[in-house]
Amino acid sequence: MQESANPRASDRTAQKIRRQEQGHEYATAQLIALGAPRPRPGCDRARWLSEALTAVGARNVRHRGAHRWVFRLGRSRREREDVRLGVPSLKPYPKLPDLEHTAA
Repeated sequence: MQESANPRASDRTAQKIRRQEQGHEYATAQLIALGAPRPRPGCDRARWLSEALTAVGARNVRHRGAHRWVFRLGRSRREREDVRLGVPSLKPYPKLPDLEHTAA
């Protein structure tokens, strides 16, 4: 997690908070700085994390996975043009992040 205009939390950071692993204090402090309530002593950290993420307005963003890149190999331009790529023509490099699906 990072405090910025676009704070993000990784699954690993959430796991650190839930299991109270090394580094959980820093991640918890970041959520508190963003407006989450302080965890009560002895509280269930998984429940607190869920409530804290809701309190700071966090949301899940779907990521469709890594992009694939295909390059033609050959010593000359002619050799590279002769190489058949076993994939349909690729779209241009994505300039925007994946869009969220809205519930209808």
